[in-house]
Amino acid sequence: MGCICSSEEDPDAPTVPYPKKESTQGQTAKSSQDMSTLDLSKSNDVIDFEAMVMDSLRVMFLSSIMQNPRRHKDTTTLIIKENMLATFPAGIRNFTSLRTFDCSMNRLEELPSEIGLLVSLTILDANDNSLTKLPDDIGNLGYRLEKLFLYKNNITTLPDSICNLSALKEFNLFNNKIIKLPTKLSNLHNMVELNLADNKLKTTPDLSGFTTLNRLALFNNNLVLLPPLSKLGNLEKLEIYRNKLESLPNMSELDNLQEFQVTNNLVKELPTNIGSFQALTTIEAARNQLTSIPDSVLELKELTKLMLSENQVLTNQRWTNSSCNTCLSDHCASLRIVSAAPENSRRLLKPS
Repeated sequence: MGCICSSEEDPDAPTVPYPKKESTQGQTAKSSQDMSTLDLSKSNDVIDFEAMVMDSLRVMFLSSIMQNPRRHKDTTTLIIKENMLATFPAGIRNFTSLRTFDCSMNRLEELPSEIGLLVSLTILDANDNSLTKLPDDIGNLGYRLEKLFLYKNNITTLPDSICNLSALKEFNLFNNKIIKLPTKLSNLHNMVELNLADNKLKTTPDLSGFTTLNRLALFNNNLVLLPPLSKLGNLEKLEIYRNKLESLPNMSELDNLQEFQVTNNLVKELPTNIGSFQALTTIEAARNQLTSIPDSVLELKELTKLMLSENQVLTNQRWTNSSCNTCLSDHCASLRIVSAAPENSRRLLKPS
């Protein structure tokens, strides 16, 4: 429902005075949208939220709408993003059929415990707020919640109840302040994409339960140690660049790995079995402490991108790019990308 009618038109309309914008054709179209969607965002362009200077007035206005259980029992999508809210409006418990809730791009410091009552919720988007923690009750969403977006907040820890979200497939915590993860996080066996990048992690708990994971993003942390990744057989993209890793974890059996990004660490050697990762198209290992690369790299038939700049690699090996017949051992300092078409990538690097 994109249009909020006046009290003369609708007896359930809020009694709190609020500034309206002049009617346009676009707004008329929004007023006819599916009644299962309640869009109270700034981008709705029907209510002039910017004229409500005080946060309390904005919260009062939204609460007056949301606190009507009869009106919202069939609402499946609720959007309150971009309203500069510092306080969560009352009435969320009335949305018993809600499947998608977007409260992103506000100034919220916490989510209410009532969020755990939304047991039909499949998508929760609270990105770009000022959240410092999550309510324990969020674990009550375990059977339905599939996507949880919490990036660009100030979260430092996660409640153990987060491990109850058994249906979760996509979990984005990019750009927070997390220093430690729950020990049973990999109990989330349906996870497909996990983004923990740009936090303050030094290590992670066991990750072996993430057997369905396609993408693991851990870049921009303080990682010094990672647990074995050998059980992540469906992993396609591993992003662990910009950390403090001196060695790599066990990476055996990553048969579906396509992109391996480990730039800006302290790694001294790549996995000796890297040639068994036959799906690899990209290896980015620049700015490490590599002195050589395994000969098994020659077995990577799909490899099209190899980044090794600012290493000591090739000083003890002479490698030739067969496509241009240029000896790379004398140009290690300038080596950035070696590439070839996929059909020629078996001949990408050739010992001279």
